[in-house]
Amino acid sequence: MSTFTERTVTNAKMPFRHELRSQEALWLAFATLVMVFGFAALFFTKTEALGETEQLMVQKKVINLNAMNNPAELRDVMRSLYPDGKDQRFVAEAIFNRVQAGEIPNVGTLNKLKVPAHEIEQKGGESLKARLENSWKQIGLSPKLVVQERKAPKPFPSVARHREGPFRISGSVRDATGNPLSGTLVTLDSDVRRDTVRTDVSGQFVFEGLGANRDYYVLAMKPGVEFRRVRHLTLRDHEEAHFSAQPHTIRLIESAVFSRLKPQVVVRGPNDFTHALFLFGGLFMALFWLVHVAWRFRQFNGDPYILPVLMMLTGLGLLMMFAIPDPLRDLLRGWDTVLAIGVGLVLFTVLSLTDIQHWGYDYSETGNRSFWWLGGAALISLLLLTIGFGPEGSTARVNLRMFLFFGPEIQPVEIIKLFLLIFFAGYLARKWQFIRQLDAHLPKWVEWAGIRLPNLKAMLPILFGVAFALVFFYLQKDLGPALVICTTFLVLYAFTRHHWAALGLGLVLLIAGFWVMYQLNPTVGSRIEMWLSPWDNEADGGDHLAYSFWSLAAGGWFGQGLGDGSPADTPAAHTDMILSAIGEELGYFGLAAVFLLYAIYFHRGLMIALRTDARFSLFLGLGIVASTMIQLVLIAGGVFGLLPLTGVVSPFLSYGKVAVVMHLVFAGLLMSLSNQNPSEQFRQIQEKDFGRPIQALRYAFLVLALLVLGRVGYLQLIQADDVSLKQALVIQSDGLKSYTYNPRMLRIRDALPLGNIYDRNGIPLAASDTSAFTSFKKTYRELGFPLSKNELLAPKRHYPFEALTFYLLGDLNNRVKWNAPNGLYAENRYLSTLRGYDNKPVARRITHRLADGTDTTYTVVKFDYSPLLPFLRGADPKNADKILNTKRDLKLTIDVRLQQKVAEVLRLKTAQMGLQKKNQVVSAVVLDAKKGDLLASVSYPLPHEVFISPSLAQSKVSLFDHGLYASKAPGSTLKVATAMAAFRRGGDGAANWTVLVDQRNRWAQFFRLGEPSGVVDMEKAVVYSGNVYFASLAADRVGPEGMLYVLDAFGFVVRNSAFEKQQKLERLYANNLRNLAQAGFGQGEIVGAPINVARMAATVANEGKAVEPRFFLEETTFVGEPKTILTTGQAALLKNMMRKVVTTGTAKSIAGNRSSISGKTGTAQQTGHLDHAWFVCFAPDGKGGHLVVAVLAEESGKHGGEVAPIAGAIIDAARNLGLIK
Repeated sequence: MSTFTERTVTNAKMPFRHELRSQEALWLAFATLVMVFGFAALFFTKTEALGETEQLMVQKKVINLNAMNNPAELRDVMRSLYPDGKDQRFVAEAIFNRVQAGEIPNVGTLNKLKVPAHEIEQKGGESLKARLENSWKQIGLSPKLVVQERKAPKPFPSVARHREGPFRISGSVRDATGNPLSGTLVTLDSDVRRDTVRTDVSGQFVFEGLGANRDYYVLAMKPGVEFRRVRHLTLRDHEEAHFSAQPHTIRLIESAVFSRLKPQVVVRGPNDFTHALFLFGGLFMALFWLVHVAWRFRQFNGDPYILPVLMMLTGLGLLMMFAIPDPLRDLLRGWDTVLAIGVGLVLFTVLSLTDIQHWGYDYSETGNRSFWWLGGAALISLLLLTIGFGPEGSTARVNLRMFLFFGPEIQPVEIIKLFLLIFFAGYLARKWQFIRQLDAHLPKWVEWAGIRLPNLKAMLPILFGVAFALVFFYLQKDLGPALVICTTFLVLYAFTRHHWAALGLGLVLLIAGFWVMYQLNPTVGSRIEMWLSPWDNEADGGDHLAYSFWSLAAGGWFGQGLGDGSPADTPAAHTDMILSAIGEELGYFGLAAVFLLYAIYFHRGLMIALRTDARFSLFLGLGIVASTMIQLVLIAGGVFGLLPLTGVVSPFLSYGKVAVVMHLVFAGLLMSLSNQNPSEQFRQIQEKDFGRPIQALRYAFLVLALLVLGRVGYLQLIQADDVSLKQALVIQSDGLKSYTYNPRMLRIRDALPLGNIYDRNGIPLAASDTSAFTSFKKTYRELGFPLSKNELLAPKRHYPFEALTFYLLGDLNNRVKWNAPNGLYAENRYLSTLRGYDNKPVARRITHRLADGTDTTYTVVKFDYSPLLPFLRGADPKNADKILNTKRDLKLTIDVRLQQKVAEVLRLKTAQMGLQKKNQVVSAVVLDAKKGDLLASVSYPLPHEVFISPSLAQSKVSLFDHGLYASKAPGSTLKVATAMAAFRRGGDGAANWTVLVDQRNRWAQFFRLGEPSGVVDMEKAVVYSGNVYFASLAADRVGPEGMLYVLDAFGFVVRNSAFEKQQKLERLYANNLRNLAQAGFGQGEIVGAPINVARMAATVANEGKAVEPRFFLEETTFVGEPKTILTTGQAALLKNMMRKVVTTGTAKSIAGNRSSISGKTGTAQQTGHLDHAWFVCFAPDGKGGHLVVAVLAEESGKHGGEVAPIAGAIIDAARNLGLIK
């Protein structure tokens, strides 16, 4: 063993070796050609794709925001988004002003713009003011309260005294500058009371006498400003609640509108992108040649291969910064990347020409300078922990200002890593022989087992450095760099000791330690969960690996081509996930080439380390190579699913200014080491002492690289189709688990030409091409829906009838209530049919634990996109008809003429009846009794807000199709179903069943004033709506089984029960059959919608045969053969009874109608609310069938007979349209 520890060099200066720089120039020229080819390929790809956008810009259909001269240029764009001219002008002016101020670097910024609420109040139109009112509601205000606060605020004391307990909540309200806000309303909410105070002149308020163990909500309210809500849980002592006012602002453009705006605007033109591409590309390549020229000038003898490799790696990273984003809409990171590379190359060059031997070890003194670097790392770490800050919304302290309190942001983690590497190298250079040769004193049994550990005293400082790194990065909540540092230390330790088993043992212990830390840190703990189950997990951002795999699977052998893929779909594609992005763009061979470049870099780095002229240089070079290699393995293993994601970036490739600079600094240190001139004797000693360990490192990287490339091949080649089609069941933004799909498949799905949706008469209800409407202009005009210019110009899915057909069609543009289950929403429910394929939906019940610890069970639906796989592999979606070979148009059973007439009837009748208050929704359905066709379904008021303020509409709970999905007690209309159940139980003779209705009847408690009494038969009970009769019939004659049969036949729901029969029966049996008795006359546990009541009446009209409702005319959607509920004779008896309801009974208000109407009224009481009024009827259509009409007036305070005229008017409208002869 050699004892050389000092630097050993030859006395003669090493002559300049021209051949080294000549080799470098040759390889640099090759790298330049590769880069030129890459930039040219990207140019042609992008410009070809931008050709269509350029034409739209010429036609003013796409607007370049940064080329606008006035807001009027956005006129047509705004018209396609807002119906109100005030909204159009306000939004256009706001965008123009922000553009002029230079605040719109990318289109996505528009989605974050906020404007003062008072400006919207003064200048906004219908949509913006609706959103303003919704915003007021969220901060505790209302339009009425705002007006009151401004004009005549009610007086309140600043102190409120209660008698609930000994505690108080006090606090203050201040403005944004810290001055007190007097006169501010402050409310206190609890489960006991709501109280209000106003702040005094010093901005103070107090609530006294509050009780213990209660939840209190304190909210400050003042027009023009907004505060945060404070919640006090389990009050055990006095509490304080302080509020700081911020200006009340509202997002200028809501998300649904932004999704329609984004395709119509850009922030730069195609020429701007082209100029940036070539300018930054040329500057980038020039920088590397300048380094080469500087080395020639300084007669530098460093390694000739490192610079060309760095050019290709950083150049590929730069290319990806142009390839990943939308070139005209997204932020271009090219300048930042070139700037970082430029700064890095300056430092790279300076360091390469610097003798760094004395940085970590002074060979002329006895002192060890390596501790200086450990101190420097500690100082930066302390600064980070005290004055550091993180990204918005993050608690991690990873950023510093360059000049501590001002200047640009930097992330000094890489600097800390460099300082620790220099510390390791300096210390090992001095102590490596002690560490290798001196063993710790161990027990005899340990020595017999062959276990050797180094002397603890020699290892203590370096172990302290590792422990420091672990603690610091744990406090930083960023364990990725700690993993790199610790693994690098283990490599250096094994390298020094010549004991590779120690490396394995150390890695096991390190993994165990990190596992414990991961469990203590929820953020990184979720990464393990995602790694263990990438397709089904509950981790935050649990679909990131799925996105990475989807990106890889799209690449295949040769990739989509630079700029032709969709890597932007993958989260953090420009940073953590850039290897997946490269795999998609360049394919398996592209990734293999990247790993080959890394292999060359590592190989040359190890050679440089071995051929240095001192131990410090050896350990520093080895540490740089090992840390870079480990970082690559960690990020590649994480991205490709071999390891948990750690948050480290890909060296030289990923976006990150400090990271790029620091990796070039590491490379500059390597180049400095490569310029050393060791003596031949020292070189031989170095080879003897460390040659084999370095060779082992080469083999280790080769094995790891092959493992990674094997995994890539499995995902990208062998399982590509399966991976592309796989779904990820993960937590979504609403906190629930549902399926996330490959966005490429979804984009293909969305690119498929959509079929049109027609009503039963062939009138287009929805179309993507406006030519479908042109031959129906007269029809639309006659129906009161003339096609506007906006409708024909807007680049979207077109709905001529908008709110009239929203619940039937949905809205593909804004996707309001898109996945809601309480509407027909044909655009969503049958979207795959409209696109010409079957997505084979499969429902799955899952149980998920919410954030509050409670479990919820719900249904998620999985879709199959395998029919679309040919398009992912290159087929043109425009040829979908040939490839899928299916019909794409849908024809609804709806008659839009009748739909419009029903809406008009509801508008007039509700106005006449005064039913225009909140929650007073009136809905009506019209059904063809024989076929089950739904001819109309209208809920009034119509949902106009969907097309005025989509986000407001999305949050509105009452916005759904009440005709099909209301859940209200059907009242006396259900007596028809009870009569059916009686006929099924007692045959025709059930019509003669009588009940003695008097005070002795056990169901006398349900007696309704005005209902028949004495001996009552079925006809009298139906005609005059007897509750006691049908309560007795249900509970004493029919029984739960008989009632449940007819209820299920028409889709009625038993409250508080699942769909299982046994649970329904238990609900009906409950309360000593009281629930069943109430069900007999439509109260209590039974709820339904007008469609259910209509189906019930249709069965009577259809001679006792129940037909499932049909919404589409295609035979494939027909739902089966009719079910016989009654005999023809029984149906005739019941029909006659329902006819008498109209002629002499509770619905005689429409007895004079020209049609022979049979019907049944119903009134449903509900505690604490106004009554619901029902009426259902049918009339012969003169063609051998019947039209059924069901009307529900929710919380109207009316009875069924009062809403019967609504149904009569609908029958008249149907007759006028020729639907009734």
